[in-house]
Amino acid sequence: MNADRRETRTFSLPLRCSYLLQTPEERRDDAVLAILVHGHAMTPEQMLRLAGPLVGEGHILASLRGPYQLWVNQDGQARSEVAFHWSTRYEPEHSQRLHHDMIRQVIADVGAPAERTVLVGFSQSVSLNYRFVCTHPEAVRGVIGICGGIP
Repeated sequence: MNADRRETRTFSLPLRCSYLLQTPEERRDDAVLAILVHGHAMTPEQMLRLAGPLVGEGHILASLRGPYQLWVNQDGQARSEVAFHWSTRYEPEHSQRLHHDMIRQVIADVGAPAERTVLVGFSQSVSLNYRFVCTHPEAVRGVIGICGGIP
């Protein structure tokens, strides 16, 4: 094949995304929507266990699942479980846009006002959450970063 004639073409396809939604039995008027964004090689269930007590009772928790999957070792068994992550160094702008779109979709789904919405991130997702709030400052009230870096 002649390298002079080689080109990269891209296309988009729908991506199935998901999140765990935990709501209180009785919705309070002052309830906060906390969007939980896990770290590298984690799951939404792990993030819910980690951040749920931080947010407290009576609030709405939406724990997002990262769009990229990987195998992790569990109980000494190599590649026995699937976990998720948010980005790699390869074309990170695509992962950033995807993260932003996912956050905005959760906000729209739940219907929470911006003044009652916060992002809670752990590790890898903290910098993405900071980027989100700098890009969309009107969308959320604040960001909580746990063990994460600044972009």
